[in-house]
Amino acid sequence: MDQKPAANNKIEKNIELVKNIILSINTMSMLLYEIKAATPLGKTLKVLINLFNKEGKSSSGRTINLTDISFRHLADMTGISGEELQEALDCLQRQGVIFYRRSP
Repeated sequence: MDQKPAANNKIEKNIELVKNIILSINTMSMLLYEIKAATPLGKTLKVLINLFNKEGKSSSGRTINLTDISFRHLADMTGISGEELQEALDCLQRQGVIFYRRSP
């Protein structure tokens, strides 16, 4: 009798794992579409990936500090307006892709 609850628990954990994998795949698919379509979000993500690749080679961890880049400079590098950049960064943060905060 003890095996049924344990089996159900394992099934529930596997279902949650599959749901999380599907969510991650959907997120990646959406982001790849945005990059390919060259939307403001896609342009922002592309610049951030390039910065990560550049900075990541010398960084010891997965956290990269981009505080030396001003918001305006990042918008210029991306080729979008400040408002579009703000929306793109907010979207990436909601998706759990990045964490950011603007300095006052």
